[in-house]
Amino acid sequence: VFERHLLAFTRLTWLYEGAGKKHLVIKNSAHTARVGLLLRLFPRARFVYLHRRPIDSVRSLTQVKQRLVQLVGLQEPPSNLRQVEETAAAHDQLQEAFARSRHLIPKGQLVEIAYDDLVQSPLITLERIYGALGISGWSTAGDAIAARIAKGQEYQAEPVVLEPAAEQRLQDLFS
Repeated sequence: VFERHLLAFTRLTWLYEGAGKKHLVIKNSAHTARVGLLLRLFPRARFVYLHRRPIDSVRSLTQVKQRLVQLVGLQEPPSNLRQVEETAAAHDQLQEAFARSRHLIPKGQLVEIAYDDLVQSPLITLERIYGALGISGWSTAGDAIAARIAKGQEYQAEPVVLEPAAEQRLQDLFS
């Protein structure tokens, strides 16, 4: 059932976002644990793996979960401590699943980059991704990507701040 829904979602996303485009990019950290499935459904799929300090990833994902539950939650949200613990456990499971399945990814279909490189030098990093994955068209896309990056130069990400007890628990989990 999940596979069927994933295919339907991908097709709908392609219809909405992909008209006239050659590639569809889906950014979903849960796909880190679905390498085998994705390769079975999409044998030519390419993967961009972002390296980030685990504690920073968990802190950020916890904050996203907290905001989403406030926005769309239909029940009382779990405590911030529980969210930190659940997110840290899920992060570990995703990383372990990726480590077990990364050997399935054919040569030339995986590039690994540092999150900080993407944030600090997005154009250079994206050009590296294009080259490493053999994606043609950088000479055409590069200028449009540079313009989009320039538009976002003034964007400042909000600092990720958890309540003190949740932050302490996070520190304890990663020390």
